[in-house]
Amino acid sequence: MTFFKRMLVVSFILLTASWGFAPHTEAASDADIICSIKAEPSLVSSPSEIVTLSWETDTDVDSAYINNGIGFVPSKGSISLQGFTQDFSYTLTAKKGVKTKDCSVKIKVEASSETDKPASLSCEITATPQATTAGSSILVSWNAPDASRAVLEGYGVVHKNGQVVIEGVSGTKTFVLRVSNENAQGICSATVYKNDIPKGPAPACELEVIGKTILKSNESTTLSWRTLNAEFAQITHIGQVPLKGEMTINPPQTTHYIMVVRDKYGREGFCEKTVEVQTANFIATQTNSPGGIPAVQNQISYIPNYIPLNYIPYTGASWDMYIYAMLALLSTAGIYLLGKKSITA
Repeated sequence: MTFFKRMLVVSFILLTASWGFAPHTEAASDADIICSIKAEPSLVSSPSEIVTLSWETDTDVDSAYINNGIGFVPSKGSISLQGFTQDFSYTLTAKKGVKTKDCSVKIKVEASSETDKPASLSCEITATPQATTAGSSILVSWNAPDASRAVLEGYGVVHKNGQVVIEGVSGTKTFVLRVSNENAQGICSATVYKNDIPKGPAPACELEVIGKTILKSNESTTLSWRTLNAEFAQITHIGQVPLKGEMTINPPQTTHYIMVVRDKYGREGFCEKTVEVQTANFIATQTNSPGGIPAVQNQISYIPNYIPLNYIPYTGASWDMYIYAMLALLSTAGIYLLGKKSITA
């Protein structure tokens, strides 16, 4: 047998044997990872309605991530969200070692007609008598004929048309009624005053958007406001603000801003403005539907600002490399010895 034939035979035997030493990996199962996410309520009728998103996974996971702008979260928690103008879904991804598990929840928005859509929903509320003494009884009446839901602040959900007697009113008090239907929302208020408080002009405010009122994702605009006869002002999603000012805002989704102003007597006034954020980057995903017919639904693709280290696959040295290096060294040594013996013979 020639030197080259022996070299080929030895290389073939060593490489064939190496398959028996190469470690084998099996796909990891995610069955043992806890993954739970839910939304309460999961059906909303207006952008101002607050949804509580809560989730839970194993306490020892490497990471927990919720898409669509939330990002990395603790293994268990909750967050309040609002501004939903269309169906939306969130997916929780739990990662433990090489295992991952996904669970999702969908928030549905009641369909609304774009025709004859009012800018705001009208309502009326009155409180009598307007002057109070210690322990006065106040008759509060309201009317919102186009509302499907009405909430009297401090007293809960009420019928869209009704009245109630409030006992024990001893000073200035403002009664606030919030109403909504599938197309719009509105707010109205009535104030009763303590006898020794001058009535005078009630506090008022103006809330405006300077620039675009319809934004694309990551775009910003300017919110401007001013007040009259007020000593205190605050805006939802922002907090307490000066009595006059403006600020740049970059809402992540369509947001309804409500400004509340108050004078030194406790009287309140309200104004509101909505900034719409158009959803972009839709991708079509196929899901299973009854009868085996594929159904396509839209989901929002989300690209995080950064990728954590434990999400990057390891590409360095492995046991496979060491085993193949040793086999190559043994193969070279064997070929050298066989060749030397052949030459000597």
